[in-house]
Amino acid sequence: MIFALTVAAPNTVPLPPHFTSEVSRGENSFYRPVPDQRGIYAHGFAGQSWLVLRADVPCQGSKADQEAFVASLPHEGRSEFWFYASRSQGVLFTRTLAVDSSKSCASARTIEYEVERAYVADGFIHSMSVDGNNSMEPIITWPVDHSAEEYSGSFMRLHSLMARPTPNERERVQQPRIIAGVRADCRGRGGLVWSSVCTASSGPAKGMILSAAAGDDEQIMFSTEVKELRTRAVLPGQIFEIDRAWQGKD
Repeated sequence: MIFALTVAAPNTVPLPPHFTSEVSRGENSFYRPVPDQRGIYAHGFAGQSWLVLRADVPCQGSKADQEAFVASLPHEGRSEFWFYASRSQGVLFTRTLAVDSSKSCASARTIEYEVERAYVADGFIHSMSVDGNNSMEPIITWPVDHSAEEYSGSFMRLHSLMARPTPNERERVQQPRIIAGVRADCRGRGGLVWSSVCTASSGPAKGMILSAAAGDDEQIMFSTEVKELRTRAVLPGQIFEIDRAWQGKD
């Protein structure tokens, strides 16, 4: 996986919203700040739209309370993510809303936060989850040309964002799309059980999954969509400090 290092103009991306970080180094005289990195930044959503709740009882309360509750939920997807990737490593921040329909509309909504890190070495991506104590647990090691493709919105999302898979020639070529301002080549399968995967067709993000979905004749079961993509970005160095703990701040 190769990212271009040439940047025409500064394009510093923001730190992930809804997250805050802290680090304690004491009297460590050896500390040196990690410099800003050149690479890819993406912001997007994954999972089924919250609009499906309109057909169900989303929470316990009056009809007006339920309608106000659903209106307050994001309709792009249940998980929102922020992805930062340099030449050799990637970090993914994910904020997921969960709804417990057995609770009152005032307390039915909860938010979960995830931080994942990955390192690229010798043609493989090694991904890990980071818990609240900033300890890392291995997720998986896969080659850079393999990803979860149409299921990338629910399985191994960080790895799939970093991977550069080879198109499946058996899948039907669909009409090219423009996704997050980038031309994407799309392939998929039709029928009662269908799938679609769109990858960037050129530039530093070539091969990166920008949109993926799978479903059947009744519903979308898996989905992910990049809404913003910056391919020649300046990434804040503190994102890549592994001794920095990140917490949700909603």
